[in-house]
Amino acid sequence: MTEPDKHIPALLFAMVMDIINDMPLDVRVTIANLEEDDIWVMELTLGKYLLSRLKQFDDDRLMQLSDDCLSITDDQAEKINEIQTVLRTVWRVLRKTHRLRAVK
Repeated sequence: MTEPDKHIPALLFAMVMDIINDMPLDVRVTIANLEEDDIWVMELTLGKYLLSRLKQFDDDRLMQLSDDCLSITDDQAEKINEIQTVLRTVWRVLRKTHRLRAVK
């Protein structure tokens, strides 16, 4: 998946693809095969990595990322967790591209 999903805003998609491209293949497959309820496990490692990347953003990019995350979530809350939204988007993209399938 090299072009943006029509439902993922550009800045968020670019960040997700950078994260995915930095991952080894076995990690991509592992994440793709997680159940949605187990995504929180990614916060233990990828969450810290993502937090360090977000600290490098200027205020304008942080605001744009926050707007992007808000636009794809179901909740219309005042405060959105960008890290969880990015990780969930990483999982969704990997789920489409790296999921193990049975071959007959």
